[in-house]
Amino acid sequence: KAAATGAAPDKVVRGIRQAEKLFSVKNVSDAALIEKFNGNQKDFQLLAAENAILFLISGDGGKAFPAVDIYDVRAGRGVFGDRANSWHFRFHAGDKHNLELSDYSPDVSIETSPVVHENGQYRFTVSWKHPQIEVRSEASFGDRGLRMNLTAKALTQDVLLQETRFPQWGLARKSEEDFLVTPFMSGLLIPNPIENYSYERDFPCAQSTMQFQGYFSSGGDGVYAALEDPYATTRSTAVFGSRKQLFITWQSACPREIGAYSGNSFSLGGDAVIRLYRGGWFDAGKLYKEFLSERASWWISELPRRSTPEWFRNNSIWILAGVYPSRNEATLLYLRKYFDQEFGVHLVGTTAARIWPHFDQTTARGLEFTKSMQSAGIRVVPYSDPRLWSEVNLDGSKGWSESTLAMAIKKENGSPMTELYGANCLVLCPASPAWQKEYLRICSAMASQGFNGIYHDQLPCGHSAVCFDPGHGHKLNDPAIWVRDGYAEMYRKLHETLKEKHPELVYTGEDASDPFLKMIDGYTCWRWTEPNAIPLFQSIYAGRIQFTGKLYNHQYPGDWESNFAKA
Repeated sequence: KAAATGAAPDKVVRGIRQAEKLFSVKNVSDAALIEKFNGNQKDFQLLAAENAILFLISGDGGKAFPAVDIYDVRAGRGVFGDRANSWHFRFHAGDKHNLELSDYSPDVSIETSPVVHENGQYRFTVSWKHPQIEVRSEASFGDRGLRMNLTAKALTQDVLLQETRFPQWGLARKSEEDFLVTPFMSGLLIPNPIENYSYERDFPCAQSTMQFQGYFSSGGDGVYAALEDPYATTRSTAVFGSRKQLFITWQSACPREIGAYSGNSFSLGGDAVIRLYRGGWFDAGKLYKEFLSERASWWISELPRRSTPEWFRNNSIWILAGVYPSRNEATLLYLRKYFDQEFGVHLVGTTAARIWPHFDQTTARGLEFTKSMQSAGIRVVPYSDPRLWSEVNLDGSKGWSESTLAMAIKKENGSPMTELYGANCLVLCPASPAWQKEYLRICSAMASQGFNGIYHDQLPCGHSAVCFDPGHGHKLNDPAIWVRDGYAEMYRKLHETLKEKHPELVYTGEDASDPFLKMIDGYTCWRWTEPNAIPLFQSIYAGRIQFTGKLYNHQYPGDWESNFAKA
């Protein structure tokens, strides 16, 4: 594999000759064989961990990726396909735009440092150098797998890094009967994924809820492939099969300072990870849970989660209803007597239609309906949206003011990002101080109207974006603006402001994804009706968030069991 992917031929020949001498000797333990191989030559290294051996190219790797393969001792096969991994940058240089550079491009040299073994971990550094860009990865290998970060910097003042793809894992097919566990909605278990499956989604969103994939054989030989980022930076992830291999890739934007048009740098912000395991989809989730409990900024360790009001934790029935038609009021009051217990209503239609985000403008009928429900012991959670601003104004006119446009996500050409939901809507930048302040005002007004909670539509599920508006004060093209510098800060201020005055107020959001755990109390997982669905997300987050509101049918017909969202 080293030879086929670009390692220096003379280096490969020397390595084969040394290996030939050693491997012909019988009755030698694996440990002794590895020690002799590593001691007799310096071109390659074998690094042994529990049930895994990494084959590493030392020094100059030519065009090959230095971590050539991991041998799965229990499975008796290598983990990777033709090429284990690679990186790819898109960049501008002066007036030349959208240039491409990969680790195997011409004029890229590579050097892998000597391996240091300490505390049960092998550590090494890989450096790639091009006349315009330098890339570096600090790597480790041990019982917790192969872990690699990535940094890059422009070496000339005319270079502007735009985006990178890393990791780009290429996994060898495991067997004729193999499975992919992927975090789409609640999680999917895909048989024969190399032939049957491909997808590309932004993270975080409903279709990419967590930062890992699992790939395993029917015999239980598994590979956990993840990008473990403790701040859940916005990225695009893709999974697809080709040439009897399963490819798992992540794409990240490269931020730059306001006013800077060149000379920027990049840091992955997390570790690209490959770990071997025994088991199936649940066991892959356990490995991800290890990362969450140790490093994730959004993790909640206590069980049960006591920051969530007790009434919400104990509520077992949720009904989606509208203020209209008027018979809904009588129906809900009847159901209150029929069930003989209190329950919650996700209430829509409390305001005029398509007026995002003005959901504090509750109609008189909406307030009357809410009081009727609450007097009967029914708790009411109305709709809001922290992501959109409709072109439809409260007076029925259309258009956005300059101050509203100033809060929107801006594309690189300066135009605002919009989406269509029956009305044209701006997508608002969560890191805009003005929008953070305005949404806090909206939620404060809704809380003061006496509702029991607020449903935050699109928050956990909506597609993320980067922003190029210097007026917001954040870096441009920065993937950290969506969660760490955006919604995490917005909801920190919201809780800080409202918790003392409204301690029983709850927050829910549409579908689910990783980093919104601390921001809200419940995931309204109404669209979790996909074929091949598994309770992957619940197996990791149960007890740390409430799961409410599953539908019987959505994109696909449901079955009888899908009526029962909570036991």
